[in-house]
Amino acid sequence: MPEFSAPNEIRIVRTYDAPVQAVWDAWTDPAQVAQWWGPRGFTLTTHSKDLRIGGTWRYTMHGPDGTDFPNKTTYHVVEPLRKLVYDHGATDDTPATVPRHGAVRRTGWQNPYGHDHGPGRC
Repeated sequence: MPEFSAPNEIRIVRTYDAPVQAVWDAWTDPAQVAQWWGPRGFTLTTHSKDLRIGGTWRYTMHGPDGTDFPNKTTYHVVEPLRKLVYDHGATDDTPATVPRHGAVRRTGWQNPYGHDHGPGRC
C-alpha cells in the first residue's frame, strides 16, 4: 500500500477472504451495495450509478424511522479490480461532508496486488 500522503491522514485497512472480483462487485454493483451500505437498520435505493472518473452515484438511505437521506458520491479514481476513490456525504445542495485542505475527504477501495491472488490473498 502507498505511504500516507499527509500527516493528518488516517488509513484503515481490511483484508477480505474473498476473490478480488467479488469484493469489487460488492462495492460497485447497486444490488450488492444495497445489502450492506449504511447503518444497521437502514435500506438503500440507488437512483443512478455512473462508475467512471467524474461520474456520480446518486442514492437515498432510508432510516428505520422513515427519514430519507439523499446522497451523491463523485468518483475520482476508477481502476477496475484495483482501486476506487470517491468523495462521500454530498447532496445536490451540500458539498461532501469532511473538508480537507480545501478538498474533500476521499474514501475508497484498493487491491494492493493489482490482480486476484485467490481467496484470502487480497
